[in-house]
Amino acid sequence: QWQTPNFSIDPPTEHLGRPLRIPIPEGAKQQKGALFHVKIHFTTAPGTETPGVDWLPAESTSSQTHPLVYSQFQAILARTVFPCMDCPAVKAPFA
Repeated sequence: QWQTPNFSIDPPTEHLGRPLRIPIPEGAKQQKGALFHVKIHFTTAPGTETPGVDWLPAESTSSQTHPLVYSQFQAILARTVFPCMDCPAVKAPFA
């Protein structure tokens, strides 16, 4: 059963964005190895707020018929597009 937890979004920090803090449910803290799922709804758009994603207008592509959207997530830019743990040591599957 999905519950809406108390969460907070911290003020922005340079290059790191705004941290989203979701507390671990009390029941999960007491059970070693307990699993819980987090569902996050968010919106984003290419532009100055999301340097990890950009686009080329159709005139700048080889076919000149469709725009091209591309990502450049190296370093820590994935977190500018969607909420994630953006470091090589921490991976999370997306579905």
